[in-house]
Amino acid sequence: MKLISLNIWDARVFEPLMDFFGHNQEIDIFCLQEVFNGNEIGFFRDRKRINGFLEIQNKLPNHQGYFVNTELLDDIPERGIKVPYGLAIFMKKDIKVLSHHHDIIFGDAHRSLDHDAKTHKRVIQTVCINENNRPIAISNVHGLWNGQGKTDTPDRIEQSNKIKTHIKKFNYPIILAGDFNLLPDTQSLGIIREGMRDLIKEYNITSTRSKLYNKHEKPVLYADYIFTSSEIEINDFNILSDVVSDHLPLLLDFN
Repeated sequence: MKLISLNIWDARVFEPLMDFFGHNQEIDIFCLQEVFNGNEIGFFRDRKRINGFLEIQNKLPNHQGYFVNTELLDDIPERGIKVPYGLAIFMKKDIKVLSHHHDIIFGDAHRSLDHDAKTHKRVIQTVCINENNRPIAISNVHGLWNGQGKTDTPDRIEQSNKIKTHIKKFNYPIILAGDFNLLPDTQSLGIIREGMRDLIKEYNITSTRSKLYNKHEKPVLYADYIFTSSEIEINDFNILSDVVSDHLPLLLDFN
């Protein structure tokens, strides 16, 4: 099976991103971050696509999309549009899905609208599947961004512990993917890495950011990771060169 993890950057690079999904129909699973799921066709400010989830679903007719809302965002307050924003997993329709779960890993469960990205609620999303009579958990994360780098903070330590608590609930082989907003040597990432294979580290990946990322203002080139439990057999792992976001797609080939 093949899995791609990608922070789609609100689908700002819209046409190339849609072409990317169109050209990758054979991929079994997509784990996506920064996805808007509105009903209107069009863009917010900064070219953020209001109905990104539906646009991607239309490009992947043989996949089923699963969306988890983390916040309602109103990037055009004067229009009064509040749009669900969060995580999405797209699975090929011939994959048997057992269940879909999510847990809050940062923020207030009762808050639905937040204008400050530093305090946006954060969620982990998991879809459990049955492949060759074997259950597997696929987890998708977009970790806390605080505007002050990707180092340890008490909130990030707590977030990592909540991620581990969530994935331990499933007692299945697991793939954990996403944009963690963490440096490789942080305690926060070490908590997540414990007992799992860190493919970014194993394959000596030095950057997961595209040329659209401002390396002068923000020189840290790490953000995205894929972790797997020991039962997952890795055939190949690499970073794709497609410029469809300020992040690069991570491609995992596994059994």
